[in-house]
Amino acid sequence: MRVLESSVKNGKLTAQQDETDIFIYRGYQFPFTKILITNVGNAFIGCIQMMDIYQHTSNQKYRFFSYGDAMLLEKNNDL
Repeated sequence: MRVLESSVKNGKLTAQQDETDIFIYRGYQFPFTKILITNVGNAFIGCIQMMDIYQHTSNQKYRFFSYGDAMLLEKNNDL
């Protein structure tokens, strides 16, 4: 994620050979990435939305395991 976000110049992904100084914390604004497949996505969609997902999965009795599971998260700018 850090590599993708730091490789964006003028809204376009460009090939680069460099280091990144991007650190992704809660509240980070993602200018390029819109979808992420991960097993942890708080920084991407926000803590409240992540807790809503966990509550839904708990209510539906979904199971999450720490190895090999992932979820698709899509950023919704309308929220």
